Amino acid sequence: MFGLGVVGVIGFFTIVGLLLGDDFGDYEDGYYYVDQTSVVRAVEEPCATMRSAASDIQLFGDPKAAATVIKGFVIAAEGIVDAIDAHDPNADSRKWRDDWKSLNGDLTTYADDLSTKGPEAVFTSSTGIDDDPVMMRMSYSSDANCEVPQVIMALDRENADAYANY
Repeated sequence: MFGLGVVGVIGFFTIVGLLLGDDFGDYEDGYYYVDQTSVVRAVEEPCATMRSAASDIQLFGDPKAAATVIKGFVIAAEGIVDAIDAHDPNADSRKWRDDWKSLNGDLTTYADDLSTKGPEAVFTSSTGIDDDPVMMRMSYSSDANCEVPQVIMALDRENADAYANY
């Protein structure tokens, strides 16, 4: 009798999981976890390219030169978005992709501001529905070795304390 109850419970959750598909277990607070194997594998090379581009970023120096390097980083990071899109992303992978798109947009705006305003330019990171900066959840939301580089997090003065504890 007990065995039938266990089988019934397992069967119920299996059916619910199948009905909800990729959205089963999604977090309502905006957090997610990317463990979709095809996506994790697909982003390996673009993530390595992104990390390499980040190593060229200097936090101090000529603002126009910094803007050029940051735009190069954005181009590299757009490769991550393209790799995710090319592998039929599930709900969590799409959220991660959307966060990369937000970060890329924020960095493009900052690079444009650096070119025109110089050192007075201020980087602001987008936030999600949870009001946390997208960079926070992006970095610990994936099986991929594809965290937002510390040098990028350091640009966000408003949230620097939160990133320091990361």
